[in-house]
Amino acid sequence: MRAVYWIFRTLFAAGIGAIHRVWRRLLGRPPRIWQGIMPLVSLTASVKADRLAGFPSQSVVPQPYLHPKYALTAGADFDVVIADAGGETHDQHWKCLCHLLRHGDIWVSGHHGFFPDRHKTRNDLVFRLLRLAGIRIIVYPYGGDVVWRDRCRDRYDWVGRMQEDYKDWDLVQKGEAARARVDLFSKYADFVIGMDSSLVRFLKRNDLYFKSFPVDTEKLKPAFTPRNRVPLIVHATNHRRVKGTDVLLAAVKRLKGAGIACELEIVEQVSREAAFEIYRRADVIADQFVMGAYGMFALEALALGKPTLTYLDHNHLENPIFNLPVVNTTHENMVEVLAVLVQTPELRLRLASEARRQVVKYQSPEALAEVWKQIYEHVWWRKPLHLESTRHFRSDRKPRSFSENPSDADFWPVAVDDLMPAIRRALERLIQHSPDESRIGFNLGSF
Repeated sequence: MRAVYWIFRTLFAAGIGAIHRVWRRLLGRPPRIWQGIMPLVSLTASVKADRLAGFPSQSVVPQPYLHPKYALTAGADFDVVIADAGGETHDQHWKCLCHLLRHGDIWVSGHHGFFPDRHKTRNDLVFRLLRLAGIRIIVYPYGGDVVWRDRCRDRYDWVGRMQEDYKDWDLVQKGEAARARVDLFSKYADFVIGMDSSLVRFLKRNDLYFKSFPVDTEKLKPAFTPRNRVPLIVHATNHRRVKGTDVLLAAVKRLKGAGIACELEIVEQVSREAAFEIYRRADVIADQFVMGAYGMFALEALALGKPTLTYLDHNHLENPIFNLPVVNTTHENMVEVLAVLVQTPELRLRLASEARRQVVKYQSPEALAEVWKQIYEHVWWRKPLHLESTRHFRSDRKPRSFSENPSDADFWPVAVDDLMPAIRRALERLIQHSPDESRIGFNLGSF
């Protein structure tokens, strides 16, 4: 009987919502954006970008967080939290669906439906109903929604490392559910955003390729010059293997063994507010060293004005839309990169300043509002995309060097010609004090 009640309530919401959408179209009103249903950190800034672009927008989630032990989000981060209204937990997906049917025109989502994956027929019927009710769908991958253990083995096999982090998961078996979600959204979505090379390989469609989530640079004020006597490296992780934490720990140990002073603080399972207090004290922020792509944490670090280390794959280096001043740090060059940064405060400050400037210019809500405005008008009014007119896709953005050698000036994402003597001295000190010089991978002979 409960299911019958919700079916009738959903159909009523679909009918009322469809009439409202037709009326809004006739009046030429902008579509209402409905961001949900997963409680992701990025939703708040995405809603802000939507509103800056001139669209009514709200974030709607069933629960305020994904993991209560280390909640990265809270109820205050979202416009509507279905659980706050009370009622049975198993009714939350129905309530979310009805809310979308009544109050949304374009649904922007990761690859998560309103019902568990095992309800294939029900999910398919829901998507048919959404389309029949006039709702447009924009989908993007955020990670766990599409990832499974496929045959691809990239440079550091990040999916294999993810399996090591989550031993209770069977990422091969998980592929059936992930592929079903991708198939469902590929069939019904009006627009698919591929995000980046670490995730696009799991998709069937890729209508546009860019980091679609903004970072709130107004909220995140820069902290350029922390007052640490010894340079502090900060690394945040809830997934040690897939983040490359083991490689970072070994690199810091080697630096200390070479007499190069630095400290490492690892942030795990703490509140978002407490984590940001630590990030603001950092001289260097170490993101991830396995996946080959930067995500929200790296963008937030750049917004704070921090030199940010991340392994970037060739796609991120060659594609100008991914060009932000992230230091390309691999397993092989990490010791050298850290040795230079902790010994060269002028370089840290230059990276920090450029990080803040570029993330404001290209990845802020104001910048991405220009992109999303065109996407929404394309999806809703069928207007052609002219993305070259936006800051994010502007033609003067250039690709990065493929160099992984910190002794090359073009390795660094900022101009360093005047700093090369200091960089060389830092590398020479590492060689002189390294207990195993044969493992140092750079070449000073180019100077």
